[in-house]
Amino acid sequence: MSKNNNQIPTNVLKTLVKVIIFVLVAVMIHRTLSNSYDEFQQAEFDLQQVQVEYLFLSIILYACGLICFAFVWHLALQILGQHPTKTESLGSYFISQLGKYVPGKALVVIIRSERIRSKRTALSPAIVAVFIETLAMMAVGAILAGVLLVCSGYRSTDPQLIIICLGLALMAGIPSAPPVFRAIIRSLTKNRVKGDLVNQVDNLTLSTMIPCWIVSAVGWVLLGASLYACLYSLPNSIMLSPIGISQLGLIIASVALAIVTGFVSLVPGGAGVREYIMLTLLTANFGIVASSLAAILMRVIWLLSEVLFAAFFYILMKRSTPL
Repeated sequence: MSKNNNQIPTNVLKTLVKVIIFVLVAVMIHRTLSNSYDEFQQAEFDLQQVQVEYLFLSIILYACGLICFAFVWHLALQILGQHPTKTESLGSYFISQLGKYVPGKALVVIIRSERIRSKRTALSPAIVAVFIETLAMMAVGAILAGVLLVCSGYRSTDPQLIIICLGLALMAGIPSAPPVFRAIIRSLTKNRVKGDLVNQVDNLTLSTMIPCWIVSAVGWVLLGASLYACLYSLPNSIMLSPIGISQLGLIIASVALAIVTGFVSLVPGGAGVREYIMLTLLTANFGIVASSLAAILMRVIWLLSEVLFAAFFYILMKRSTPL
């Protein structure tokens, strides 16, 4: 009898937590969209001037970029001896993306690790794999941003941006280095019954991480291409200079540095921080109006892309029969 009495509150509590998480995410998404709409109103920009086909292209490119990062997480899980299906990895990744709009980053980890949990994938390795993927993503993004800023001949009155790239690369790169990451896990699991996890982390080596870094770099290029499509959708009349393929490197660097800085700031969705970095880097080429509008458009269509794909994978995973 007591067993049943204990079971009911547990189930109710789990349901309540899920409802709270859903409400939090919904509220923060609504706030993001509302703020973006207000910014469009203040800019007095007619959305009918936008070439919609390039916005759809931007959505597709962004989704492809996220698929790259989701695949890195899938690879990290396999490195740790787990065997999720690709649908499980992709689905849990896209669904967890909505958690980043809630203050703090813990909700992303909670949603993703719980969604992937099954007979094929244990919880502890899933959590560790989130950190492997995230640190790899941030380290590669910061390094790529720095290299592209230098290669594109970027000149600014704010030279600290190159130093910021280096600092961010070190912040994410050092702990994501396989020997350092293994040592951290051993230290955290010391005197605990986590022998399997320690053995699994031993599989994390330079040779197993190189494919993850390469796929992450491809993901960043696709995210940069998504912003390029956003800028291309705007009318030439508001551009300081026409957009060309030669500026793609600077645009990729802008996206990478903006997202990495926004992540480190812990601001929900990196709102405000991302826009500041992007405006700093893009205004000299495209003007303040075009850069501002592109930043707002990017925020909205990326959010819509995340919501659509999260809903798609949620339905797909619901229909799948767990093994």
